[in-house]
Formats: sequence, structure tokens, C-alpha cells
Amino acid sequence: MRTEHEIAGADFSFLRGSLIRVEAYNKNYLDVPASTEYPSVTMHTMVDMIGEQLVWLPMNSTGVGKAAGIELSDQSHISSRFQVQGSVAYSRAKFAGTDQILRPSNFDFPWIANVAGIAQLKRQYTISGRYGYATGRPYTAFNLAESGAQNRPVYDLSKENTQRAPYYSRLDAQLTKEFEIHSLHLELYGGVDNILNRSNFLSYAWMPRYQFNKEVHGEPLATLWQMPIFPNFGIRLIAR
Repeated sequence: MRTEHEIAGADFSFLRGSLIRVEAYNKNYLDVPASTEYPSVTMHTMVDMIGEQLVWLPMNSTGVGKAAGIELSDQSHISSRFQVQGSVAYSRAKFAGTDQILRPSNFDFPWIANVAGIAQLKRQYTISGRYGYATGRPYTAFNLAESGAQNRPVYDLSKENTQRAPYYSRLDAQLTKEFEIHSLHLELYGGVDNILNRSNFLSYAWMPRYQFNKEVHGEPLATLWQMPIFPNFGIRLIAR
């Protein structure tokens, strides 16, 4: 596989302690591995089969792809004790197999935004937080008729990556306390991840033994979610 990258960017500093960066890119991919059996399937659109080994398919180097985007980021020191940084990006990534029809890749997330902050408090306390947002990822739906007939998951490759999951959103926060015991420098930390307890999409699964509601799905489909709200705490040994 070969790729050509075109990148342009610039840094600006309008306020003291603030650095704003703009970067745009364009990438052309050539000789992308593409399935010889399924015209829409490439290495960049292949279904991620959770819990299973990589599905080996005969491939050749006839696939192509395009990716382009722009990102705006900022890093600001509001004071000697408080720092915040964030970014927002828009991009598209599409690949084509032997049929030469461009489709969204597994990494096609049009909008991604992140913001993080950290504040140094008195008595060696530090509080930090971060929030992340992303457009839902594309996925390939099941061919329900074929899946039901064969009693196994069969993907509808005529709709390769044409479906899109709900958006991703996650908020984390953490409090850290530094202290020393003899010559050991330690950090005690505790926080909460996914504070909003959002059910972020992981995957759809074909589960013939799953107790499903036929009025909702009509087929034995289940939605797998990422980790809900959970505590995060521990102690770190810092080598200095």
C-alpha cells in the first residue's frame, strides 16, 4: 500500500499564554489491499469481528482511498496553576475495493472534539477533567434474510459501512494528591470515568439465543455497549 500526504498548518498566538494551531491534510491511498471475492471489502472497511481472530480473505492491491480533513486546536495557560487545551476536527476517509466505489472507512468520523483541563490546587492537590465527542462510527448491517436462513451472522455487503452508530460522548474527572514516604514519591488518585453514564455504542451482534423482543427487532439482534460509569482510583510510584 502506498500513500501521498499533503499537509499544511499554521500557529497563532493572539493572547499571552495561548497557542492556536490550524492544520489541514489531504491523503491519497494507492494499492490498498482489497478482497478478490467481495468487491466492496477492503482492509479499511472490513468488519471488526469482536472476540474473533482476523478473518482471512484473499486480497490483491487494487483498492484506493482518500482522506482529507482540518483541525483547529488550542492550548492555553490561563494562570500558573490552570491549563486547558482542546481541539475540534472535521474529516472524511473513504476507500474503494475492486468495484472502485468509495465508501466510508472504519475510521470515518466526520466530527471529533476534545477538551481537557488541569488545575493545581493547594497542598499538592491536582484536579483534572476531559470530555470527548465523536460522530458515530460507520458499520455494515446484517443481511437479515440470509442470516436467518443460515442461522449465523451474514453481512449485507451491498450496504458496506452505510449505517452509522449514535454519537460518542464521554466525560471523565480525577483528583490527585502528591506525597512522599521517606524517599518514595507517590501519587494517590481517584476519579470517575464516563460521569454522564452514556451508553456508547460498541457493536451489533447476532445472538440466536438472546432473549430479544420481536416487536422491537424482529430478529435475534443485540446491541453491545462500551463501559458505563465506573470509578477509577489507585496509587502511582513516581520515579524521579
